[in-house]
Amino acid sequence: MTHSEPSLMPSTTIDPYRRLETDDALADQLNRLFDVAEVRQMWLLFLDGASRLADPIMPMDDHPLEPDELFDTEDLGRVPFVRVMVERARMACELVGAHEFVLMWERRGSAALDAHDVRWARGLAEAAGRGSGEGCGQGFGAGLTGRTVAPLRAQLLLHDGGVRVIGEEELA
Repeated sequence: MTHSEPSLMPSTTIDPYRRLETDDALADQLNRLFDVAEVRQMWLLFLDGASRLADPIMPMDDHPLEPDELFDTEDLGRVPFVRVMVERARMACELVGAHEFVLMWERRGSAALDAHDVRWARGLAEAAGRGSGEGCGQGFGAGLTGRTVAPLRAQLLLHDGGVRVIGEEELA
């Protein structure tokens, strides 16, 4: 999305120029895009340097059932899927010129997090360096590769009633 030309988002009820400076504002904007959960999948979303939702909005439904399932990769070696996911999200963020990325879980059910939701969200937060002071947080940081990386801004849940923020306190 450029500053002069807003992208054609899936919904016309959003303001593509709206600055999403808080996680609550982000959840409000996403509630305007997404009604309710339909399937089990994850969404990768991007924010530009002005904290505006940017293209593309990418659904992913081929993730494993468990976050710590090991995967062999050429660049990272044999690592848990959550690490692969975070590193690939950072790479995509860089490719599209975004400043931050957001992960939104979609699954049928209530707004309450179950143990499975918490395992996934905690695993991704840890892989992104939240709580450890490594790689992510406010602004850009140095990741495992030593290069500048885009941080994980927030995780959200799309459930039967809409979108809600997954608070870091829920992952403790």
